[in-house]
Amino acid sequence: MTVRWFGGLLLLIALWGATSFATGGDWPVFRGDGFQKGVAACDMGGRLKVRWKVEGMESIEGTVAVQGKRLIVGGMDGSLRCLEVDNGKECWKIKTGMIKAPVCWDGDLAFAGDVDGKFIAVDAKSGAQKWSYEAKGEISGGATVAGNRILFGGQDETIRCLDKTGKFLWEFKTEGPYYGSMAVAGGKTFAAGCDSTLHVIDIENGKEESKVDLGGQTGATVAVDGDQLFIGTMNREFLRVDWKKGEVAWRFMAENRPQEFYSSAAISTDLVVVGSRDNRIHAFERRTGKQAWSFLTKGKVDGSPVITKNGVVHVGSLDGKLYSLELATGKQLGVMELDDGISASPAIVDGKLFIGTQKGTLYCLENE
Repeated sequence: MTVRWFGGLLLLIALWGATSFATGGDWPVFRGDGFQKGVAACDMGGRLKVRWKVEGMESIEGTVAVQGKRLIVGGMDGSLRCLEVDNGKECWKIKTGMIKAPVCWDGDLAFAGDVDGKFIAVDAKSGAQKWSYEAKGEISGGATVAGNRILFGGQDETIRCLDKTGKFLWEFKTEGPYYGSMAVAGGKTFAAGCDSTLHVIDIENGKEESKVDLGGQTGATVAVDGDQLFIGTMNREFLRVDWKKGEVAWRFMAENRPQEFYSSAAISTDLVVVGSRDNRIHAFERRTGKQAWSFLTKGKVDGSPVITKNGVVHVGSLDGKLYSLELATGKQLGVMELDDGISASPAIVDGKLFIGTQKGTLYCLENE
């Protein structure tokens, strides 16, 4: 009995606390940590300059994964590449299918899915493929690791859980394609896709514990903080959901020209920030849903913002510009024009910002 209890305790600890999380020197998953909160552990100012750039990946839709002195990025040219953080020098490159999805990096393994539905695990040091799994639809969202479990969704209307050897553990069927990455908190994963429903799923067994009607399809990733999560919909609403109570706490829809939300939110202590197809970056009071500010760009904002430790919001727009805004007020602190539209989301580590463009250029930016 004691052995069984201790084993169960270890599993519970793994599911609660061993999720991939960012530190000052890492950005292992899409939004920096398993909660998908979009918050960097370092300072970064509003006026930036190019440290280096690497061209030729056709289009970069996903976020890079960073661990220590290296990063891994996938491109629509059908490649997965490992580069040195300091100078962009290539460490290895392998041929894959076209990759839209963010890369997930956990320990010695990196994970990525492609548009053909192939999900691969590679040795992060060498790029050698360790195993692969064939899904039945495009994988456009990033994986998340919780303990020994890897979670990812696909456009074949399925959420899957594998172990780190590639062994299938369970799957959960949704009633529509799933585009986002997976969020993990409290032994649960949260899936919100094209069935207009938030599913709260037990990571251990894949069973649905509860669900919430969102009132619209979603193409974004949920951001979780405690018992609250935030998500925008294709029905032009942005919501805060109390997932433990199973209810929507508040909804926001713009009064003028409301448009869809494909961007995933970034969560600070008091505010939540998200982009929209109304060309704006919006900030809301977390508690009430009242709009704190909005900032107008010249293109749709499908990319997801990142908030730095010193209270600066960094987010790209399809107008080809990366905007740096003051979190408290939305005031523009700086803007940098890149070589094409930006639908990818930044990764920010140790004063360096990594982001790709639709031209297929990966930029490393730093403070001026």
